[in-house]
Amino acid sequence: MPPSDVGRILELLNAIIGMRRLRLRDLEGRVGLSAGTLRRILNGTIELRFRHITDLLDVLEIPTKTFFRIAFESEDSEQAQALLAQAVRIAQPEPKPIMLNPRELEEVVLATIRRLGFAPPAGPGIAADSSRASAPKTTPKPKKRRKKPVKKKDEIPKT
Repeated sequence: MPPSDVGRILELLNAIIGMRRLRLRDLEGRVGLSAGTLRRILNGTIELRFRHITDLLDVLEIPTKTFFRIAFESEDSEQAQALLAQAVRIAQPEPKPIMLNPRELEEVVLATIRRLGFAPPAGPGIAADSSRASAPKTTPKPKKRRKKPVKKKDEIPKT
């Protein structure tokens, strides 16, 4: 590859790492390189090999074909970086879900209810502390009375 092509590849690899806000030390471990090696490759101190590119793209979850197509079909490096930004967003794995314990989940739900302008409900699972808005008091509905069964004249009362 001509030196300008190598420079373009290195520039784009650095851009992807920057977009993802990844630490080179973490990437080195995942790619299988010793400490400082990736920094020297990306700075051009160590000769860039095709294996370096493919290993790094595998870890970044960007198809090699996509990377090279964008790198060499783009008019300039800004256009290539913009196209790679789209590809990186598409290729990024889903973030891990946040695990909340029941108390934290309750706080998030109550904060959302308050933010929406509603009073949070009062109930057995909700701790009553002074920092929370009180729920509007409602009067309980009266209990319906059961009607006593009507005795028929022929019926013998049970004892």
